[in-house]
Amino acid sequence: MPVNPIQSTRTEYTESNNRSRLGKDDFLKLLVAQMRNQDPLNPMDDRETISQMAQLSMLEQIQELNNAFMSTQAFGLLGKTISAVSYDESGEMVLVNGRVDKITLISGKPVLHVGDRQLALSDVREVADEQWITESIPE
Repeated sequence: MPVNPIQSTRTEYTESNNRSRLGKDDFLKLLVAQMRNQDPLNPMDDRETISQMAQLSMLEQIQELNNAFMSTQAFGLLGKTISAVSYDESGEMVLVNGRVDKITLISGKPVLHVGDRQLALSDVREVADEQWITESIPE
């Protein structure tokens, strides 16, 4: 079965991007492992533990702020005409032009609805107040 190079590259990028980022779950696992495996005769300093918990709290707050910012951006596109790059079922790149009809939040991430397509905010390449159609695929 032939592999579509566009789809393959997109999947590899996403997987490598996800592996290179540490999230709050990874941070918690590291903290618990560190506490479990500490030397009982030389335990972790209380200040160090409090500092790490504060870092975890800050990470959660930054993630919440980022999600709120993305949602605000997405809701600002409601009713606007956009040009976006998406992929069809076969993995082929498709240019989508149209009006953003509604916005939904799926797993805390905004999803734009343009006709029968669902698009991520990161798929958007151009935004306009008026109806327009473009022939070229944006970079």
